[in-house]
Amino acid sequence: MKLSKIKFFSFLALGYSLIACGQAQALTVPNVMPSVTPNAIAQTSTATNTSISEAKVKNGTVCEQVVTNVKEVLETIPDVKVTNNSRFSGLSVPYPDRSANLNRRYTVTISGSGVADFWESGKEVRNEIAKQIIQNCEGVAAVTFGRDRTGEATTIGLFPDGSIKEFTCGADFDRRTRTRSPLTWGQQVCDL
Repeated sequence: MKLSKIKFFSFLALGYSLIACGQAQALTVPNVMPSVTPNAIAQTSTATNTSISEAKVKNGTVCEQVVTNVKEVLETIPDVKVTNNSRFSGLSVPYPDRSANLNRRYTVTISGSGVADFWESGKEVRNEIAKQIIQNCEGVAAVTFGRDRTGEATTIGLFPDGSIKEFTCGADFDRRTRTRSPLTWGQQVCDL
């Protein structure tokens, strides 16, 4: 079964709209079912931009709520499970602008027979999830989506120009010299 982008984006829009308020009041969520786009999600999730910033400062739980919602939404995909290996960690390649204080990444590790459909048809969904985590979790510059117990992964990160996009493949491991050229920001290992 293919991943329904409309259903997935609807869950994201609803979940992030409720998270965005960060307090007891709730946002009015427009009916987004027939024509959901990443722009629609971005608008509903940042409709109360001031509230998001205030919630971060006051209680520090907006990030936790976003991560919890992402897990719940991903698990609505048939045969997809977010594993306990999902976590925050340090960046393996430093963010280019050291003054930005971005030194963490979040890895979402998923398993199940539905992962193949997520890889095939979920690029926009992965981009939106990465954007929400980067915008709402302090110090996060990248989000990696990995298939549990494999080397299959893709990373999406924040670039100094403000764009959030998928990383490209770095140089392959050279078996002759047994080395790999150092990665730069925006590159990931793809030959595992």
